[in-house]
Amino acid sequence: MNASAHPVVVECAVRECFKRRTPRTAALTTQKKLAGSPNLFIGGGTEVVEIDPQELENQIWFRMADRTIKAIKSVKPGFEEFALEGILAEYGQKPSPANKKQLQMAIDHQLNQHGQIP
Repeated sequence: MNASAHPVVVECAVRECFKRRTPRTAALTTQKKLAGSPNLFIGGGTEVVEIDPQELENQIWFRMADRTIKAIKSVKPGFEEFALEGILAEYGQKPSPANKKQLQMAIDHQLNQHGQIP
């Protein structure tokens, strides 16, 4: 059973990010913790859990993007950059250009997926 997008798995990975781990490291750590055996909280404990770290990393970025979209709606125009940096800080990430670009790509993906114009 591929559980890379399962809410419990994504939440575990996000909690790893709160420990100041990058999304990639958080995904790999979560994979090591949860994959390879049945898990009662994921699939009822009857199937072996498989986790794709790349897909899980994307799910982490999408979770941050959803949170950023909500934050941007509540700030004044022109202050979107502060919302973006605030969400990165909330998830324990540095506001580096690479992280901002990755988060912006995730935001664009989420907006396109929901039919909104970025």
